[in-house]
Amino acid sequence: MENYQFRHDKENFILVILKRGYGAHIDVLSKIAEKTKMKVIGYKVPNAEFLGERVSDHELKRLYSSALFLIYPYDSEYFGYIPIEVMASGTPVLAFKYSGGPSETIIDGKTGWLAYGEKDLYYKAVTIYEQGYNDKFSENCRKRALEFSVESQTKELVQYIRSLHQ
Repeated sequence: MENYQFRHDKENFILVILKRGYGAHIDVLSKIAEKTKMKVIGYKVPNAEFLGERVSDHELKRLYSSALFLIYPYDSEYFGYIPIEVMASGTPVLAFKYSGGPSETIIDGKTGWLAYGEKDLYYKAVTIYEQGYNDKFSENCRKRALEFSVESQTKELVQYIRSLHQ
């Protein structure tokens, strides 16, 4: 957790990180990018600023902490470290409600938003970009990410193992 910069003051852009081999709803991302400023890592999205297939760890952490929010556009993800890393930087995440891991780590309306499909993702992204969100989101994100730290997860595992022997 200490590796991620926490910032309240956000820049006015949406961050998207695309991974090869994952369906990522490029058409809706392109439509969102028509109405917003979007920066994309991984591969190109029409209408968005392409930052390259990869960026340095330092630059990635800077982007995490300075983005207004992250769109995590995957239908299926086992856990999703990217949303946790972004929340550790105080940045909320917009993901699909039925995406797997992110739908378990994001608290809708408190640490990010969960969309029920492409139309909902589009509407929420554009609305959040135009209207912003409550300052408490950043603090909520950091607190939520701490729940998934190595220390916190180890403590939970030890407590669980001890409960099995009682």
